[in-house]
Amino acid sequence: MKLSVVPCSLILAVLAPAMAAQRRTLPEAWSRGAVIRHPEKLSGLWLAEVHHRIFGLQIVLTTRARKSPKPSEGVIQNCEQASIEVFEQLGSMRVIGEGNWFDTNLPGALWTGNHLKIDDPGAPGPEINVDLRFDPDAETWVGRFHRDTLDEVATLRRPRPASGPAKSRFVGTWKHPGVANNCMHIAEGPRGELSAWSDDILAPNTVKYAKGIPAPRDTIETYGFSAQVELHSAHNIMVRLKALSPGCCTIDVGGVLSQDGEKIRSNTQTENRRNPGSEDWSRVHGDSCLIDQPH
Repeated sequence: MKLSVVPCSLILAVLAPAMAAQRRTLPEAWSRGAVIRHPEKLSGLWLAEVHHRIFGLQIVLTTRARKSPKPSEGVIQNCEQASIEVFEQLGSMRVIGEGNWFDTNLPGALWTGNHLKIDDPGAPGPEINVDLRFDPDAETWVGRFHRDTLDEVATLRRPRPASGPAKSRFVGTWKHPGVANNCMHIAEGPRGELSAWSDDILAPNTVKYAKGIPAPRDTIETYGFSAQVELHSAHNIMVRLKALSPGCCTIDVGGVLSQDGEKIRSNTQTENRRNPGSEDWSRVHGDSCLIDQPH
């Protein structure tokens, strides 16, 4: 049998585009201390509905951010902590008490790469066993979800319409200036209901310090706080940020959608007459308040 010799340069020429694509689509995964480029891909709300029972995860991620010495890399973030709420929604809207929180820095929850495993015997409280794997391409969590009397093999996804594009013009990612509660994500579910979650983003060099006071080298970012949505009309919304989070405190934001759909004019802007419009929310093109994609 005759063997053909293929030059290495030709092999590299063939593989280079695939290798570059693989680097560009590197999957998001959680591991404490590891670099995470896009926490928004993992944080926030993940839902499933089986036999008319709605259940899922609320994932809150904390990262330590530092501006990269290479301008092209922007802000580099390292995984610090993940808090996960395992819940079943019993009514038309989620309420406090329908879930149980777990911390990956404590016993009972283990998140390695794209594999999340939670085991809690349920004393006190419901027995919980979660064994899910995240598919970054399909953007789904797949596996066992057991909480109390609910025990299913399920696929958890972002809230999404039953068919076609979202009808509400509020759907998307929104940001406003500030050092906290400054990014929110709004999604539409299969029945037209709206869900939301928010991020606290204090990117390096966001805050200006007095002369002689050095800015901290790192900042702490938090992604995925739960929120509740009240739609007053097709053009008027109220979002209660951190409504279901274990810590303090809730913040009410919202207002009227501008005609072009690019701003939510805040109902509270008259309270800040020195800086009118500072409480308005601007649409982000993409799903990250750190990176606004062109449109």
